[in-house]
Amino acid sequence: PAAMSSTSRYAPAWRALFRILQEETVWPDGFDPRLGVLFAGYDPNRPAPLEVVVVLGEAEEDQDWATTGQRARDDRLQTSLYVETAIPNRTAMQALDRLESFTVTIENKLRDSVIPANRPVELVDTFLWWEVVRVLPDVAPLKGGGGYGGRATVVVGLKSRI
Repeated sequence: PAAMSSTSRYAPAWRALFRILQEETVWPDGFDPRLGVLFAGYDPNRPAPLEVVVVLGEAEEDQDWATTGQRARDDRLQTSLYVETAIPNRTAMQALDRLESFTVTIENKLRDSVIPANRPVELVDTFLWWEVVRVLPDVAPLKGGGGYGGRATVVVGLKSRI
């Protein structure tokens, strides 16, 4: 029997987020997205990067019936990004400022990609919108001393018609 394709949008959404953040986003000075934007985590056999944006491989999803017709369901998905900055010898305020520059960059990029001309190609035929739903930040001393670092979970909501 032929395999049925999934109507869930989690895999295309993860691909789109990863590609947009790695290839199309202008990041704060000093951040290299080719090294620091990752999917599902970083290689434990290599030193952890000082700054990282990770598209987490987890999602919460639900679907509702929409209108009648071929695309008759609304698919709502929430997935998370993990952002961390651990540059040594920063004050707590410097770490907060750097963390905020990353989360604002993500919010602005997702907002820009809702414009029809900028919609992600992975979702173009089903995409309705996505947005940053919430940011959960934390600034704390770095392990081993040497200043402060920041980390945040950025929850992204996506709605598509399937």
